[in-house]
Amino acid sequence: MLLLAGCATSKPPQSMVPPSSLDGIAGNQKAEADHDNPRRPRTIKEALRNRERQGDDVGDFLAAERKKWDALKEAARHRREAYLAAHPELSAADRNLIAAGRYRLGLTADAVRASIGEPQRLNRTVNGLGVFEQWVYRGGVEYLYFESGVLRSFQDSVGQ
Repeated sequence: MLLLAGCATSKPPQSMVPPSSLDGIAGNQKAEADHDNPRRPRTIKEALRNRERQGDDVGDFLAAERKKWDALKEAARHRREAYLAAHPELSAADRNLIAAGRYRLGLTADAVRASIGEPQRLNRTVNGLGVFEQWVYRGGVEYLYFESGVLRSFQDSVGQ
């Protein structure tokens, strides 16, 4: 059984805005990194520094990154809209959460997947009590815990 130590509170949060790894194109956001290749930059900031040193046009690089970011946002919007169109039975509150890319305890795995996308990793435990899944997001700093297909708890890192 999956338990989170130290997470017992009198009033758990009902919803959360998951920080997106796509919040911008600068800073320490992960670039398209091939982690098997130590020469490939691991962050956008590192990639920018490398391109400036080589005399490349950083503006072209930023424009290409912005184009990728816009395509990802559009794909997420389409994913959410398709799910909402297929599930008219959802409450107005849940429809608003999903449309905004958020989630709350009690949502189904399909609703969470529609809201925030596929996890980077999924760990599953099956036993006589049911199916328990741990979905891993944001490079291992955000975890969602499902019991028999329903979101029962989540864990994230605060103050990074």
